[in-house]
Amino acid sequence: MPGEPSKINANMTWAKGQVESTFGSLMNNERMRSQGEADISKGNAEYQAAQTQAYAGGAADKAKGTVKDTANNLMGDSSGQVEGKVQKAKGDARMDANS
Repeated sequence: MPGEPSKINANMTWAKGQVESTFGSLMNNERMRSQGEADISKGNAEYQAAQTQAYAGGAADKAKGTVKDTANNLMGDSSGQVEGKVQKAKGDARMDANS
């Protein structure tokens, strides 16, 4: 898993593993079946890592938006408040998509 974890790469690795595992079972090839199972596990792990990373990014956006909203509310800056609310909503959506 070079670089950042990716849901797309994870799904490709998982699918490759499914094919290998199935063909290994059909051909009675234990080595191929085992490699497929390993790829399935690797794909699942990368997907979880990508999901966790995206959730954490959403939590950071939500926290920054909350701070921006609160600070601008105290200063009476309504446009700054809107920016904060938008950033908070973006963080909420990102967290929801990755929970």
